[in-house]
Amino acid sequence: MCGISGFIDKSHHLGVKQLIKYNEILSHRGPDGNGYELYNNDYATIGLAQVRLSILDLSQDGKQPMNFRNLTIVFNGEVYNFEEIRKELNQLGINLFPTLILKLY
Repeated sequence: MCGISGFIDKSHHLGVKQLIKYNEILSHRGPDGNGYELYNNDYATIGLAQVRLSILDLSQDGKQPMNFRNLTIVFNGEVYNFEEIRKELNQLGINLFPTLILKLY
């Protein structure tokens, strides 16, 4: 089971070291990889972190946090209706799902 963590720090005191520490604490939940991202704005520092347990997608295509345009997400779980979502997104000209995942089904 993967692990996700993060923070919203209005005091701007937390940073990358905290995200690395979170991933170290959760390392038993995801031995197959980890990642983190840090965002700063006037309002707060926002950190997202994730440790990964690879089950379906063994490639690096499942590395998180995931980015698309100006959006970033970390999540735990499978997208079971990804084929329907993929078709709808492809009709809009967007290709988000790695081909490796599609080959597994």
